[in-house]
Amino acid sequence: MRVFTLLAAIGAALSLAGTAAAADCDAGKDGAKLSRLGSGDFAKDLLLGMMLPAPMKDGGVTLKQAAKLPKACDRGDFLAGKSRYRAYGQAPGRKGEPVRYALPENGKGPIAYLAPMEQGDKDGPWIVAVTDGDEMTAFVSIDAAPSDTDLRVLFAAALDGKLPRTLGLNLKTGGTTQYVDADSLKDKADAVPPKSSPGMPRPAPGSGPGGEAQELTAPDGVAFKAGPGGAMVHAATGFSCPEALNGYERGKVIIFDAAEDGRDVACQLVGKQSWMTVYLTKIPDSYSAVEVFSTYSEQARAAAPPKADIDPPWMLPETRSPSYADFWVGPEDERQGLWVMAIGNWYVKLRVTYRQGEEGELVELAQAVAKQVMAQVKPPEI
Repeated sequence: MRVFTLLAAIGAALSLAGTAAAADCDAGKDGAKLSRLGSGDFAKDLLLGMMLPAPMKDGGVTLKQAAKLPKACDRGDFLAGKSRYRAYGQAPGRKGEPVRYALPENGKGPIAYLAPMEQGDKDGPWIVAVTDGDEMTAFVSIDAAPSDTDLRVLFAAALDGKLPRTLGLNLKTGGTTQYVDADSLKDKADAVPPKSSPGMPRPAPGSGPGGEAQELTAPDGVAFKAGPGGAMVHAATGFSCPEALNGYERGKVIIFDAAEDGRDVACQLVGKQSWMTVYLTKIPDSYSAVEVFSTYSEQARAAAPPKADIDPPWMLPETRSPSYADFWVGPEDERQGLWVMAIGNWYVKLRVTYRQGEEGELVELAQAVAKQVMAQVKPPEI
């Protein structure tokens, strides 16, 4: 099973505070590896369900206990649901205190934390868990305490229910519930992710020569059809790639994978010194939104290594869920970043490069494209 590197989406500044020694508040590991719990094998997952409750309870914290935690090592805040949360935790974690945990600032709602995979183990790997006071729920595992930015992304995904549930521990009865993802039991031999997802298996290519992606100068009549005003309309989603928008001219239109009327395509919009590429990619249900986003971020940061992380210049409206953003200063002091939104199993990525002086017009372009996406791209029918 492939593991993924979680990368930043929430641009909250870190403030290392509290009573813990500075060494105990060092940031976690960059590139911590996230893995699913459970395999879909009934016997193995039954054994896992017997092993996890003890360390979950031993390394966890109840809502009542959370109010008494020392709030050592402030690791930044984030939004989950309708609440603002703040993450804490020192290494390796004191007795009765998880190595990392997140609490709602208003004191109301579930909490998230990392619990050891084995009872009493303080070195990891860790279970990403949430409790609402009645049940502790295990989601995925991570091999080390992650960097503070990654931690916030991970906890937000768990609290919002965007990670696969594995096991529930009833705090009143001690009983356990094993959650089964029905889709994970299906045969996924033909569930091959598209080419624009790096590191995943290679799919059938576009219709270009030698199996390469195909660049279009005009609609091909299959993946893209002619639309009003010179637009090229993506047949599979309905997204209209404009000839020009907000002073940006259409550049490359690319088919990475021609299957299913173009399940992996891109439309580029080019300005004076800035540009945006809109990717529309259909990805099998076996990949979670967090995995897809972190893979996209990993690819972009490898192509344009960051000098420093920056806050997104704009956040996607909450009308599409889940949605993520990741921005940084590139190697030549240019601004790099991406917005990602999930619409069913279609992922829309707005990948941008811009100069500081063009930030305002780039944001206006992103707002116009996002509005268009939300109006045109419909979730697959169930």
